[in-house]
Amino acid sequence: MDFASLMKSQILAPQSNSTAKKYLKRSEVEAQRQADYLREQDELEKARIERLEKKRKRDGDEEGRTVAREAKKKRLAEESRRAAEEEAQTEENARRKRIGLPELEMKADGDEGTLLKDGEEDVADDLLREKLKELAEPRVLFGESHIQRLRRYNKITAKALAPTVSKGPIPTILQLVNEKDMKVPDALPEAAEAKTFVRRQIVSYFDMVLSEWQLALSRRPTDVKESFSGKQAYHSFLQARDNLTPLVRKLETNTLLEVLLTAINDIVHLMQTKCYVKANDAYLRLSIGKAAWPIGVTMVGIHERSARERLHETEKAGGQAHILADETTRKMLQGIKRCLSFAQTRWPPEDLGHPGAYQNAELVAALHSLRDMVGKIEETPSSAEFDPPHGIPKAEQPEPPTEEEIERLLLKAEGSLTFKLSPELTLPILRDKFDSVFRRSEAADAVRLVYVYGLLWNLCTEFGDLEPDVAFAARCKGLARLFTIRLEQAVTELKLIIPASAEAAYALAMAAGIAVNRGKAHLALSLSSHAASMILSLGYHRLSTMQGDTDYARQVKISLFWMVYWFDTSFSVRLGHAPVIRDYDITVPRLTLCSPIMPSAFLVAFNYSTTLSGLQCQVVEQLYSPLALRQSAEERRRRASGLMVALGEALDERQRAASTVPEEPVFGGIQVLFEESDAVMHHSTAALIQHATMSAASPDSPALGSARRALRLNVDAWKNHKHLPDFVWSGHCHWTLLKAPITPFTVTFCHIIAHPFMADADLGLLADYVATLKDLRRFSDGMIKMYRLCDVFCKVATLYVQAKINEAKQGGEMQYHDTPAWIGQPAVNDIDGYLSTIGFAPPPGGIDGGPDMFGGTEDFDASFLLDWYEGNNSLMGFLEQDLTFPGDLGYGDVA
Repeated sequence: MDFASLMKSQILAPQSNSTAKKYLKRSEVEAQRQADYLREQDELEKARIERLEKKRKRDGDEEGRTVAREAKKKRLAEESRRAAEEEAQTEENARRKRIGLPELEMKADGDEGTLLKDGEEDVADDLLREKLKELAEPRVLFGESHIQRLRRYNKITAKALAPTVSKGPIPTILQLVNEKDMKVPDALPEAAEAKTFVRRQIVSYFDMVLSEWQLALSRRPTDVKESFSGKQAYHSFLQARDNLTPLVRKLETNTLLEVLLTAINDIVHLMQTKCYVKANDAYLRLSIGKAAWPIGVTMVGIHERSARERLHETEKAGGQAHILADETTRKMLQGIKRCLSFAQTRWPPEDLGHPGAYQNAELVAALHSLRDMVGKIEETPSSAEFDPPHGIPKAEQPEPPTEEEIERLLLKAEGSLTFKLSPELTLPILRDKFDSVFRRSEAADAVRLVYVYGLLWNLCTEFGDLEPDVAFAARCKGLARLFTIRLEQAVTELKLIIPASAEAAYALAMAAGIAVNRGKAHLALSLSSHAASMILSLGYHRLSTMQGDTDYARQVKISLFWMVYWFDTSFSVRLGHAPVIRDYDITVPRLTLCSPIMPSAFLVAFNYSTTLSGLQCQVVEQLYSPLALRQSAEERRRRASGLMVALGEALDERQRAASTVPEEPVFGGIQVLFEESDAVMHHSTAALIQHATMSAASPDSPALGSARRALRLNVDAWKNHKHLPDFVWSGHCHWTLLKAPITPFTVTFCHIIAHPFMADADLGLLADYVATLKDLRRFSDGMIKMYRLCDVFCKVATLYVQAKINEAKQGGEMQYHDTPAWIGQPAVNDIDGYLSTIGFAPPPGGIDGGPDMFGGTEDFDASFLLDWYEGNNSLMGFLEQDLTFPGDLGYGDVA
């Protein structure tokens, strides 16, 4: 397109009618700007107002929800409060019903209204105010209506008319009778009113017994109260009080079964007339009944015990075992038994000199202990932990050792017996172990603590007797008690799985020795079994695992193996368990006298002890196992003969070895005592072997001679060597008396029971042995328990002989007497049954029956030996049971 055409088109184009100016004034521009600004502000205000409206609406909604939420919270809180009040009032009504008080009124919202409830009687307001004034109560309270005032008056009068609760050990709403009216009738009356009075008499009597018990406990010295035995006595009282509370509640509400009320009336009547043996019999009839139920030695359920039928000769009526009914009844009967035990000592029988009666209260307590053993014979003591230390009040616990004292013990340790008998120890090793416990910041593990505290206990026990410095020796004795406590605490912290190491095995073996000292045989068995398993894991029983060791290192491992072997086998024999280490798996030799591991005198005794413990395991396996008892009598005699030969050879070897050892001036007396201790072990083992060869041809046990010699050796050893240091006698007690089979004592005891008319010499021997244990009991808790157990059986033997002699004087018929103080002789006949349950009954066929004692020409029943052997083992387990010995209740000790 050319220029002319372009111009023509522009000319012909229509003209715009816009009046817009090409140029604007400044005032116009400013006006436009202000208009835009105002328009923008208006829009912002509208947006702000809109937001405020939305926020106001949102806040209003939230406030509504908050109000609704708070109202709901208040409603739920009110419902919860009302439910809690109703539940509390229900529980209070139940409690008040149990003690015989009237129930509280169930309140509802607005119950303080103006309407009377059903059963309420209105009283004129003037008269009501006068009655309140007479009761010394405010006549009008602020804002109180007439109905509220009436209900206040009714509550006051109801409270005044409520039954009075007694203030004795067990509060009761029953009206207690005076002591002169407490004696219950010998038979429960039929009349309801008379029965109600009997219930009041029973509750009054037990209230008096518990009050006297509480008073006796409060009169004890402070050190006795704070000791372990003192605390245990107080705990027994609390437990008896709690256990008797259900009985009192049942007597209050007359909900006790008629059969229980009758039996309890009989027990209380016998207690009040001081016939405690008859009362114990009545308690046994009430608790375990007369039905045949399984009590006896553990693991002998398939064997019928001899003389067991004597427990069931009487009528079966009323023979239910109420102690098995429910837990409440069991505890209730246990509380009655504890009160019976206390009353027996608090009010002892007066007519003890009556013909046929027991000669003193100790014999009564001994029979009670025997019955307690029958009830506990199937219980397995806990092996998990130690008991609290015996008889150490808090105020007498020694102060912890200082660094100077630890250093002094460390410096003296190198020349001590403890150090010489610990072949793996050197002074640098000992110092490092002590530092890890006492001087390093990080805590030592439980195995190291057991190891160090065990060594320190041995060192302090030794220095407490042999140290010339008197002050330091006394301090060592106190530290020995402290380290015993710490070692027991460390044992409880041992893990279930412990890595096998020589230190761990040695620590467990030392802890087993401490457990024996404390009378915890099952714990010692558990610890020694773990140590034996570690030794087998380490391979110390095989010589091939020590080929690369030096001669001294090999000797150290061998000595540790035989020490653990000794513990494992001796505890297994004592408690009737199979040992962990078996002889067929051992290839290491015994230590020779030229070994530098320990002094020769100790090495001789050590080798003999390990040989003897292994031989004892063979005795059990070949003569007393169920398989062995199925063999013929001839085969058992042949095996016993071979074992006696091996036993004699072991003693001869011990004597030859001892003859080559020069007598050292320091250990001379110890060496003599070791020889006598080993002789005791020899005759104890011989008695165990010979007793297995009993037959129908002889009424006496062939082990009687060995048993008497073993007991006499114990008595003579104390008489001849009591001048030796306590450290030496402590070893004799814990290495010999507590580890040896108790066969001599039980064989002699059973002989007395079988021959009560020829028992004077044996009774005197048992009495001498018990007297020796009484002198030795100061060395440990284990010896205390050993003494008390043997003392009980010695008293039972004395009682049994007296009873049989009196029975023979009366022409074989037991006489009943009506004298209140008469302690019933017929109960003595049950001793055969109790001894049968334990395993120590007279042989089948009778007592002093001559050739027919075992049934004439009939074969001897080998199960009688199994009963005796397992009863022998259970007897040692009694040391760990919670048996009732004389003096255990906290108000005197016959010992």
